[in-house]
Amino acid sequence: MDIGAVVGGGVVLLVMIGLSVYAAVTLPADAQVPVHHGIGGYNNWMSKNVALVLYPASGVVILLITAGVADGSGTHDSAPAAWILPIVLLLVAASEYGAIRAATRRSRGGD
Repeated sequence: MDIGAVVGGGVVLLVMIGLSVYAAVTLPADAQVPVHHGIGGYNNWMSKNVALVLYPASGVVILLITAGVADGSGTHDSAPAAWILPIVLLLVAASEYGAIRAATRRSRGGD
């Protein structure tokens, strides 16, 4: 079991929750936050409340998958795979950060 992958993913998840709390406090109530999980930019603008819950919720799913892979068969083959998902989680956190920046620019009239 690679507990480091689970702990690393947990830290990134806490950062994602912190980003959501920060955005919930700083963005206006009627703000729209872009959500697009994939390559190609943001193309789906959602209400602030939905989007700021969706990012950490997807992080929880990824972290649960990480815990399942890290606790897999007990062989050494699962260790490299266990580290791939926290890296994916880090990419989702970076996407959340970019989405919050885009929402901030849009709410200030920059879009």
